[in-house]
Amino acid sequence: MFQNPIIQLIIPDLISFSSSSQIFSTIMDKDLQIVHVHSNSSMTCVTLTNMTKYFVETDMESYGFMSHYLPLFELQIGLIFIFSHLFHLLLKRFGITLFVASMLTGIILGDTFLGRYEYMKYNVYTVETRITLRILATLSINIFMFLSAVKMDVGMVLTTGKKAMSIGVACTLSPFIVGAIYTITQKDGSFADYKELVVILEVIQIQSITPFSVVSYTIDQLKLMNSELGRLGLSAALVADVYSIMIAFIASFFKDGYKGGSKIYFIAFATFLAAAAFIIRPIMLWFSRQTPPGTSVKSGYVSVIIVLSFLTGLYFFEFRQGPYIGPLILGFTVPAGSPLGTSLVEKFETISYGFLLPILTAISMLNVDLFLIVSAFTDIQPYMALIVALFVVKLTSCFIPSLFCKLPLIDSVALALILTCEGVIELTAIAVLKKKEVFSQELLSLMALFILFSSTFSPVLVKYLYDPSRKYAGYQDRNISCLKPQAELRIVTCIKKPVDIFSVKKLLRTTYPTKESPIAVYVLHLIELMGRTTPIFITHRKHKPVSNPISQNIILSFENYQQHNWNAVSVNTFTAMSPLKCMHEDICTLALDKLASLIVIPFHPKWTTRAATESESLNRFRNLTRKVLERTPCSVGIFFDRSKYNQQHIKASMDSYQSLCIIFLGGSDDREALALARRMAKNSTTTLTILHLISEEQDNDSSNWEEKTLNTNMIADVKQSNSESKGSTINYQDHKVKDGPESALLIHKLANDYDLFIVGRRDGIESPQTTGLSEWIELPELGVMGDFLVSDYLRSEASVLVVQKQKQKKYLE
Repeated sequence: MFQNPIIQLIIPDLISFSSSSQIFSTIMDKDLQIVHVHSNSSMTCVTLTNMTKYFVETDMESYGFMSHYLPLFELQIGLIFIFSHLFHLLLKRFGITLFVASMLTGIILGDTFLGRYEYMKYNVYTVETRITLRILATLSINIFMFLSAVKMDVGMVLTTGKKAMSIGVACTLSPFIVGAIYTITQKDGSFADYKELVVILEVIQIQSITPFSVVSYTIDQLKLMNSELGRLGLSAALVADVYSIMIAFIASFFKDGYKGGSKIYFIAFATFLAAAAFIIRPIMLWFSRQTPPGTSVKSGYVSVIIVLSFLTGLYFFEFRQGPYIGPLILGFTVPAGSPLGTSLVEKFETISYGFLLPILTAISMLNVDLFLIVSAFTDIQPYMALIVALFVVKLTSCFIPSLFCKLPLIDSVALALILTCEGVIELTAIAVLKKKEVFSQELLSLMALFILFSSTFSPVLVKYLYDPSRKYAGYQDRNISCLKPQAELRIVTCIKKPVDIFSVKKLLRTTYPTKESPIAVYVLHLIELMGRTTPIFITHRKHKPVSNPISQNIILSFENYQQHNWNAVSVNTFTAMSPLKCMHEDICTLALDKLASLIVIPFHPKWTTRAATESESLNRFRNLTRKVLERTPCSVGIFFDRSKYNQQHIKASMDSYQSLCIIFLGGSDDREALALARRMAKNSTTTLTILHLISEEQDNDSSNWEEKTLNTNMIADVKQSNSESKGSTINYQDHKVKDGPESALLIHKLANDYDLFIVGRRDGIESPQTTGLSEWIELPELGVMGDFLVSDYLRSEASVLVVQKQKQKKYLE
């Protein structure tokens, strides 16, 4: 089959091969240079330097779809997704992130395990198909860096506090300075030649950087975005990333100076910065001004920005720099937040973080061979010592400033672990350096193993050490029942939509604030964070301009409410911009800081008397409500205002509720609801009906006598106060019921007799009065009775307030 005598040199290695990829591997092993390749389904023609063409017959058809590049590419991507999501499904309960699962996938499919077998090496992840995967990886890192820069608000560095500034500077400069000292001391030693000097500088640079995108990803996975530790970590990482970028550029100039190319690079970089500042940035601002509030950015603008990101990568690639530098700088020119930054993140975040990031991570790990670390341990031992030393220095330089800033010991350790956690940026950097032949295969494997170690154990330890809900522990009573009769009632109320303003004000009027019994209202406007990474919490000052029109409307409306209730109501307004999954932290933290006794959360199903309950982003806000109920440091009231959905009640919605009914079954939540209702009943124009549902089984039940005693005493106190007061507007009624259906029938008859129903949530409490109703519950966060009152079955026009008393959580110091 082979007639050319020159080819006989490699025929023994080729004779058993059946695919062109094996030929390429053999040629590379023989250090022969390929000049030209032409291949089809049955023949491969390869031209080598100083050699004639030779042909190798192949039987690719026997491999079916794997003989075609597209199905093979789909198989490769499919394997990455199957393994990465399988690992994540099995390990996420231990705090393992999708990034770590993707790294494990690359190890399994790569040269460490399955890649050692000939079938995988020569038929699945072949030499030439890895080129295609690397192209996809380059595209992935470009988009990832661009979006990371879009979500960063670099201007916040100027407003960062001293605490974050000191921690961020220390964690970046300390390892870099120590590494530089180490390099100088080794100048005449093992790193004397230029190539090894470059290697050691790259190792120091990678170990010194603190990428904001990696820290924000870690904090997001730990669900600490809105915690005090998370906010401090993000601020410190933002400062550290700015210094990391400066260090990277300085190192690039230093390395290029040895090659005589620093001047060219400096001119190219300065030219691009000038174009970004004086041409691209004004264009981005013009795009934002052309987008009216509440509308989407035109697709043409988005397309122009994406094309620019690719062109900027090409620009820096032309000067032998990383292609991701251009997209990174371009991302900084995009105004953070709405509308431009938000639109870009909404369109590309899912494909970047959900699709491209796992692929990028796994592809970067394919060339990692962990067994080389053992076989070449002597050669890489100096690098291992340097990596560990720089990690310890960085960890210490994060920990010590945190202690000096008076952070608790556990918080300081957790913050240091977060800031030293490595991720996709470091992994991509070592993969690029291996491709440029700066790093050896052994050093690549060593650093990849250390990145895996850091990204695995740092989040796990933080999750074990730091519990953000600890600060909400109920060491003090913060509920309405424990307030003195004339004490100030502090309420944190949440506003999601403009329609909530009128509903909340109506409920506040119903609480009957007076000079003798005032209320303090802390209004929190909730805005979902999009287009930026760092959450924002704004305390609005009087007579200060506000950019958000809805926030401005909220401020003016509640200032007007305060002026009409002078000496009885004090109002403070805030705005929280954060991811919806972390928004409960803002609510609970504000309630904790302001010593509030009640949090009011508007409930948002859309109700009409002719239609059933419709969902209006219900599931997302239901999750928010549930998290507040779990973490709350005080009592919570979930308020469903039906009047705002009825045209005939729009005018009435500006007044207070006049006819109230509390359904009392017993328990701490019902007693808290009754305490709030009694405060409302102090208004002479308000009537309160206490509907006490009594079960015959409970009368004969001697268990749980403590709860029964508390219920009896509170009802007795209400009756006594009612009898002693001449102008009392409280009406007490007790009804004996057998089960849930009988209770439902009784409430159904009274459904339209009142303006507002008040009930306790009674989560997890079984009672004969609700037997049968719990099986049909659709909204567990409202409790059995609350769910029934807001259901379409009731056909009522009354609003509903569901109350949960503060949960007493005890933690050991």
